[in-house]
Amino acid sequence: MPHFNEHALELSIMELFQQEGYIYTNGEEIHKEVSDVLLRNVIFLYLRNSKK
Repeated sequence: MPHFNEHALELSIMELFQQEGYIYTNGEEIHKEVSDVLLRNVIFLYLRNSKK
């Protein structure tokens, strides 16, 4: 039986999210400054939509 490691866990979780309709985007494809910890546009959209 293969070992269940961190990589296998991440793949399992991504698969579960995709089954729920979420779209997976590889981190290499997300354009941001290296110094940015949070994605500002994602936080902005969340805050704007949470007011509804």
